[in-house]
Amino acid sequence: AILLSIGNVARDLQQYEVALSYYQAAQKKAPNAIASVQALFNQLSLLVETNQREKALALVPQVESTLANLSPNRSSIYARVNVAESLSRLSMNNPQKIGNILAIAIQQARQLGDTRAEAYSLTGLGKLYEDNQQWQDSKNLTEQALQLAQNIDASDITARAAWQLGRILK
Repeated sequence: AILLSIGNVARDLQQYEVALSYYQAAQKKAPNAIASVQALFNQLSLLVETNQREKALALVPQVESTLANLSPNRSSIYARVNVAESLSRLSMNNPQKIGNILAIAIQQARQLGDTRAEAYSLTGLGKLYEDNQQWQDSKNLTEQALQLAQNIDASDITARAAWQLGRILK
């Protein structure tokens, strides 16, 4: 956790190579699968953010393998959504693969009865449909997410879903 935090500070200071080395160290010393995927996700998102496409693509199989072994809980569901977002930003041209990651997140959230994680996951899937200009599906998913988020007073997800819905309707 400390290595991950130091990596985040280095990232905030735009010391990207330093951040990457701390994320890699955090991943090697991770005490469990969720900590490992969090460190891997931070590596992936940093590589995407800094336009290091080849390195990011090389990391994808390891991230996917780790995701497959996670037990369903809120952290793993959020990790799935965040990984899907990074994969979308990589322009992998594989919306079905990304959609499958998000569908698993939604399914797990529903099985756990975690409305917050479900709303977060639905927002992610709505964004994928938006990116692929599937407007009606995007609108429906985003409206579902917005309703769930409002019902539980999840203002962060409500704001994200409302902003997304505005873009879709425009």
